[in-house]
Amino acid sequence: MLAGFVLSFFGDLFLALGSTGIFFILGVLSFSIGHIMFTIGYTSITQFHGKDIAIFGLIFLPCAALMLCGNFEYKNMLVLVIIYAAIICMMVTKAISMRVYYKENKASVSLSIIGSILFFVSDFILLFVFFYPNAHPILQHLNSIVYYGGQGLLALSFGQKLVTIRTNTSRNR
Repeated sequence: MLAGFVLSFFGDLFLALGSTGIFFILGVLSFSIGHIMFTIGYTSITQFHGKDIAIFGLIFLPCAALMLCGNFEYKNMLVLVIIYAAIICMMVTKAISMRVYYKENKASVSLSIIGSILFFVSDFILLFVFFYPNAHPILQHLNSIVYYGGQGLLALSFGQKLVTIRTNTSRNR
């Protein structure tokens, strides 16, 4: 999980340096690997199950349909955007799978799930900011609120103890 936060920092840094070209690609790459690290963190707690595929499909397929059918201008980055969307959708899927530990860990699980969903919503907003012609300028501000809110909740969840049902022990993530 900590690696996910560090890579998110680098993603922010690269995108602050430039929202096109190599800085954009490095930012997307940093966030992608960060999302993979968050996903690995969640998967170390809740193993991958068949129902995760269904949850992933419920999240990813509507997003992919919008990305393909919407009036977006990807500038030869459609494949990159779809791969990125799949990665963050898997992160949200695995965060949602943490719900099996909710009864014993209300704060930690709630913070993890809500933080991951806000991170996803932030990236969904960025889809419009970066690729939708004439996107409203307020979306950039809305994105910042949602993104930093999500990161904050994830950081708070990181500091919570987690009691797992399988082993009935607590461990820090």
